[in-house]
Amino acid sequence: MNALRALLILAFSAAAWTCPACGTDQTDGICSFCGLPQPPSGMLFVPASRVVIQGDTVEVGAFFIDSLPVAYRDVLPWLGQNCRDGQVLASVITGQYSDSGHFLAFTPFVATATSEYSVPGVCLDRPAAAFTWTGAQWYLSSRGVRLPTLAEVHAAAELGLIEPYNAFNEMQLYANLMETSLGDVLGAIGRQAMFAGYSTEEERVMWELTHTALGDDPSIAMPEADDPCITIFKPLPVPLVTGVGRDTGYFNVIFRGAIDLPGFE
Repeated sequence: MNALRALLILAFSAAAWTCPACGTDQTDGICSFCGLPQPPSGMLFVPASRVVIQGDTVEVGAFFIDSLPVAYRDVLPWLGQNCRDGQVLASVITGQYSDSGHFLAFTPFVATATSEYSVPGVCLDRPAAAFTWTGAQWYLSSRGVRLPTLAEVHAAAELGLIEPYNAFNEMQLYANLMETSLGDVLGAIGRQAMFAGYSTEEERVMWELTHTALGDDPSIAMPEADDPCITIFKPLPVPLVTGVGRDTGYFNVIFRGAIDLPGFE
């Protein structure tokens, strides 16, 4: 039994559950029929599949994925524990470091002099955006999970297990926050260059960070020391792949966690 399965067995009680792989009812942490570990709370099982990415057919192994993106409520305690230094914070939250913390004005985050972080209450349950790849991966590793690969995000989206997240509410909210903190420098949403091109419903979908380096095999998680340009995935209107630096990001890029299921077919 590998370390992952041993960990999952310890993590779950013997509460009854239905195996999403074979449909049988179970009471132990491992399905007695097919051997699938019980999915962690808030995660979904994605079976092995094939996806077509930019014309190439890619094999995807079975894995677990968060059913919902990570929310601001989830990351705030972690930020307070791990990002008490301004330069560390700037590697986690999108923007260039400044002693004044001015870069935070372009995000929903507010930091106090004692490194306590908050966002407006209306943001708490929204997907955590304005995170860098480095910050997302660091946060997820504290949970014992990782970012999904590009192929995994494709597979989960094609199966309808994760739904495209409409970004218009976030864009409107961020525009209002920026107008409050920066005045007419940016203005209302209709005048902000950063929101240009999001004129149709289909174009207002959040992009997702992946664990795949730009141009690399979309089914392989990128080693930590590899290419600094990370692939992000936009699901609609047509799946689109583009890149972003490890320590940079965009206001509309969200993220979620994944877990390998080595050896499970």
